[in-house]
Amino acid sequence: MSSRSAPTLTSRNVGPTVYTSPTWLPFALTLVTGGAYLIVWAGRSWSTMKRERGDPEMRPLWHALSLVVPLYMIFRVHAHFRTLNELLARIGARERANVAIAVGAFAGFPLTFIATGAFRTGLRDGSVLLIAALCAGVVAGYGQHHLNAYLRSRTGAALVSRVGVLQWIALVVFGILMASYVLASWTALLPSGRS
Repeated sequence: MSSRSAPTLTSRNVGPTVYTSPTWLPFALTLVTGGAYLIVWAGRSWSTMKRERGDPEMRPLWHALSLVVPLYMIFRVHAHFRTLNELLARIGARERANVAIAVGAFAGFPLTFIATGAFRTGLRDGSVLLIAALCAGVVAGYGQHHLNAYLRSRTGAALVSRVGVLQWIALVVFGILMASYVLASWTALLPSGRS
């Protein structure tokens, strides 16, 4: 008989380590890419939900691309968060995503462009892009938060949030590009002082 006792397992260290994105990462990448990363995030998170549900009918690529189809995209965002809530309910997690908040924030993305006439006249102001990207970023960050809650509850293991090298590079490069665009558009709106 050994004098050492076996380690006590708790709900925090049962199961394998689960690697995921931190909540802030999809928000930040969506913001610095002007909302474009939301399409990537939707595909990646749909793929995760497909694997968790074991549903071969879920098509991550088509789901992601559906976010560029006018009007239909709102139904797909609703389906995305409804599916996430179904996963949370299946494991008995108390947390749920508010689908209305997600759809409302997502609707702010195209509505910002429509309200400013950017589709007709071209994007003249970086603040329009920034507001639209913030709306899209909220959707990605909110969704990642609830996806992480599901993974944490399902596995019983602590999540390890990782940011890859390419993600850091994308944050820096696209962050510089977005900041440059926004600053350039703002300074172009200021009077030059010349007569």
